[in-house]
Parts: sequence; C-alpha cells; structure tokens
Amino acid sequence: MTPDVRFSPIPKTLLTFINVSMVPVRTRRGETRYLCATWGGAIHLFDAEGHAQVIPYPEGGLGSYSFTPAVENGFAWAIHTGGIITRIDVDKGEYDFVQPIPLKVINWGAAITSDGFLVCESSGNPVQGEVMVYDTKKRCVANMFAPVSQHGNLYCHNPRAASDGCVVLPIGVPGAELIRLDPRTGMRQSFQPSAVKGGFSQSLTFLPDGRLAFPHNERIDTVSYPDCRDTEPLPYPDPRPAGWQTFRDYGDGRLFAYHTDGGPLYVIADNCRWRKYLEQFCPRLGNITSAMFCALPRRRLLGLSLFGQLVRYETDGSAKLITQLDNYGYQHVQYLQPTDGALVFTTTFINMSFQQVDTSSGKGRNIHPCQFHGGQVAGTAWHDGKLWLACYSGAEISVYDPKLGGEWPQNPRHVLDIGKEQMRPCGMVSDGHDIWTVTHAQYGKLGGALVRVDPRTETCKVWRNLVPDHNPSGLRVDKERRRVYVGTDINADCNSAPPAKKPAALIAFDMDREVPAWIVRPSPGAGKIIVLALPLPDFVLIATNDPGFPGALILLDAATGEIRRWFDPKLPKEWTTSWVFLVGGDGRLYTASSAGLFRYDLERGPGEAIIDGPVSIPAVRGRDLFFIRGHEIAVAKNVFDMP
Repeated sequence: MTPDVRFSPIPKTLLTFINVSMVPVRTRRGETRYLCATWGGAIHLFDAEGHAQVIPYPEGGLGSYSFTPAVENGFAWAIHTGGIITRIDVDKGEYDFVQPIPLKVINWGAAITSDGFLVCESSGNPVQGEVMVYDTKKRCVANMFAPVSQHGNLYCHNPRAASDGCVVLPIGVPGAELIRLDPRTGMRQSFQPSAVKGGFSQSLTFLPDGRLAFPHNERIDTVSYPDCRDTEPLPYPDPRPAGWQTFRDYGDGRLFAYHTDGGPLYVIADNCRWRKYLEQFCPRLGNITSAMFCALPRRRLLGLSLFGQLVRYETDGSAKLITQLDNYGYQHVQYLQPTDGALVFTTTFINMSFQQVDTSSGKGRNIHPCQFHGGQVAGTAWHDGKLWLACYSGAEISVYDPKLGGEWPQNPRHVLDIGKEQMRPCGMVSDGHDIWTVTHAQYGKLGGALVRVDPRTETCKVWRNLVPDHNPSGLRVDKERRRVYVGTDINADCNSAPPAKKPAALIAFDMDREVPAWIVRPSPGAGKIIVLALPLPDFVLIATNDPGFPGALILLDAATGEIRRWFDPKLPKEWTTSWVFLVGGDGRLYTASSAGLFRYDLERGPGEAIIDGPVSIPAVRGRDLFFIRGHEIAVAKNVFDMP
C-alpha cells in the first residue's frame, strides 16, 4: 500500500547580506563597482545606479564573508567558506582564478596590504584561531598561524591593513587583544590596551593621524600605532549621551557617526575633527533599514539593507530607493511547523524570514522581517492559533497571528528578549499551556538556559546553567509526566570558547516543581546528548556522540533516568548525517532519512520503507506526517494507519 503524499511549493525567500560588507572596487576604466554576497546565495556586483550582475559561488564555496579589492584595479579577492579563494574580474563580472585553501569554515574578514599579502581568519574546526597569509602575486599560501594568539583568544573580526605593510588583527573571545602581524616575515606582537576591553565593532578603523579608533556608543577609544598604547578618546560631534552609531567606509576607511535621536551624519576629516556630511540622516526609509554604507561623490551616500534594497542619500539627507537586488532564492529549511488546519510554516537559514503555505491550495508567501536583532528563526511552536518564533541572535521571541493582516513590527511582532547572556535558541515546544525553548549562551561564553514563555502575560522565566557551563542540544516536552527533557552539549556556540568538561548530560525538568527531577550523564565520553524520542511508553530514547554520531542509542527510564539498554543504531553509513527518530501517531518508533521513512526496531534497526525518497525535518500531526523534500512541503495523509 502506497501512502498518499501531496506536495506544496515553498516560496522563494529573500536572502540576507548577513555580515558581508558592501565593498567598493575599481574597474580598469576607473569606475566604481560594489561587491556583496548573500549567505548560501551568490555574489552581487553592482554600480551606484543599481545595475547588477549575479556571480554564482564556485563549486564547494558555501558562502562568503570576506571581500577585498586587489592591489591592481579591475580585480577583487573573495574568501569562501568551504576552503576556496577566488579572484573576481570586476570588468567581466566573473572569476578568473579559483583555488582551494586551508581555511575550511567561516571567516570573519580579510585585509590586503599594499604589496599584495591577503590576511584572513577563521575560527577553525575544531576551533583554534587560524590566520592565513595568502600571497596574491605568487598565488599561494605564504603562511598559516594556528593559533595566532598565544593567550587563547580565538576569533579575529575585521582585520585592518596598516600603512607600514603590517596587519592589525582584533582578536576576541574569551578575552581580547590586538595582534600586529607582519605578513612578510610572520612576526607577531600582542597588545592588550584598555581600549579593547569595550569590544570590537565593524567600524574599527585607522584615523587620519595614524591612531586606531575603537567606536562605542558613548565614546571612541583610540590607541597609538604601531606600539598600541592607549591614547586620548575621540569625542563625538556633540555631548549627547549614549546612542551614537558609527560605520566605516570600506573604500577609504573613513569613519562616520550619527545619533539615534536624529540629526546630521558626520565624517572624520583629515584633521581628525568631525564635519557634517549630510544635513539630516536616518538609516530607515519606510520599511527599509540600510545596514551598510559607502560614500559617493558630492557628499552623497549609498546604503544597502540586509535584504538587498539599495538606497541613495543626497546631501540634504533625503533618500531614494534605487533598486531591489535580485536576491530571492531557496535556502535550506530549518524548522517545519504544521498548524491545526491547512496552514504550514517553514523557517529558513540566517535570513530573518519565515514562510506560510496553504497546503490545500498550494499558495504561499515569504514573511520578513520577523525580529529586531538579525539572524534566523531557530525554533517555532503553534499555540492557541498563533505561530511563536524563537530567534537568533538576540534570543528573541516573536509571535505571528495568521488571522490578522499587517507586517513587521505589528504582525509578526516582538514579544520579549530572553536576556541573561543568551543568544541562539535551539528548538521550541508548546505544552498546551506554556511554551518552552532552550538557548545557547553568547559567543565566547558557556552556560545555556531553559526558558518558559507565558503566552498570556508575554513574560518568561529563565533557568540558566542547569548543568554548569553546558549548552543545550535541544528539548522534548512530555505533557503526561509534566517534564521537559533537555540534552546538553559541552561546546560553546560556534566553538567560540574552550569546551566545558565532559560528559554531556540529560536533564529531566519538573514543570511544576521548577527543578530538575533528575540529571544523568549516561556516557563518560559523550560531548553531546540528544533527546531523540519519547515516550516509548515509559522510556526516553537518547543518542550520544562518542566516538561518532550516533555513537550509541540509550534507553532511559523516564521516571528515574536509569539506563535500561544500550543499542547499536544499525543505521547505514550513508544515513548518518540525515537520520531523525520520531514517534508516529500510532505510538510506534520510526526513523526518517535521505532514503525514506522506516519503522524502527531497537533490536533489528530500520525495517521496510513506508515512504521512499528523502524525508527531511519530519513533523507528526495525529495520523499525518509533514516533511520537506527539496523545495516543497510534503503531507503524507494517514500514513500512521498503514499496515
């Protein structure tokens, strides 16, 4: 018997220019073009009038956070996540050089020296604070430093090239320091002036008098160069208190400042004094908020939003939308949320969006933005006719009512920020009365949290560090036993700090007493525990990651946490990156993978396929199964009634 599976297309989403600055580059004819990129999408090359070319990522290039103009006009360099460096011919709008490099994960910026040394960083995997020096003239890796810091700091954001041929590396988490690197010799010096204690912003830059500026919202700290000693702070243009915002032009490095209460846009002149650049300035134009800027001739400004809207600002501060860059596309789905009707919601990676699809008609739409802080929706719950959203990067809760019209910030709308140094949610579940989520601590910190959101009062209660220094790996809610089960992970988010001590744990949190009923560490070598399924009928099924993942399946007594059985997963190797366990509407255990949906027996492993073909992100609603296949939502009606 073949199940009835129906498919509805997921609408294309607006891809976000997260963490990618708009970088001006010169053509061989001396004209200016601008480079930017969508994470998971493509590179965009455009001019000030919005005429754009889309350059697909090279094979294996998963995204890019780093562009630098080449030493000679007409070319630019891009560092791609996935371990690839490319040179872009700006005049032709295509790559003229593609080469593998040792940096395999996300890099957070690059700088090129006047003699052609490109310096870029990635955190590494496992994290180790790698810095690569690439000789663009010889087209080879000249040096690798791993780690570059001798103090244990791991992340370099926004390196800056100095006039003496060296590069300044702002190294952060868990501490902070400046490293002056000579890419020609490999000589490194570490400095820790008090100016770095306030953190590093993307607008860190060299001032016309040679000092380094570290902008904060109340003041701009400075240090001398090359000895990196603290010098007098640079005051803002007027004495208004906190609320100053800055950005750096990625063409000439000039520093701009404006106040969130309104007023002019200022720029640092050659004498290190502020002068007006625009008479009035606000980054917001209607529903568009520019996040990246480049100066134009005649004291004008080009702004780019995270969603690809290009805005031109005139000298008097008036602004005009020039174009919407063609940055619609498909991202991989992170969460799938059925409702109690025909509506189904999906969320996609890193783009502040979610998608609404009516599976009865096949019609859908993309909804953006849905949060203040930027990032992705990292957990959803359907509760009392509304979609609740847990969002990175501010551990932010939003809500959307499909019965109401409007758009952000009215609907969807912001509800609360979780706070307490929490950052990335990883799942969200309703117990019918309250909504539960778990969150990672901020970058560079350990100690995640379990959070209960009260949808009636729109408040939350936070339990942090239930297992000291561990981040959560996810959660499951057991309504009958009034428990929330949370697995833990010893690693900081994105490996941004040294890991906590093994082993990982499983927490059974009592909803009524508001304390853990029990905490167990079932495997001494486990760095991560994931709750797979419950109840079965009186057990919790978990998986460990020692030595691989899944290293083992473990059946625990739901009442006590006592280990009842260990099992070999018996999963084919080709499934190991795609399998998911679930309890069907018939109460039986299933596993879903790139090969299909299978009934699963703990002793014998997967049985005969119920659904053939990829079954990704499965969600159970009664006797029906919802899942993702490609760029479509699939609904398998009554699949759990099949013999």
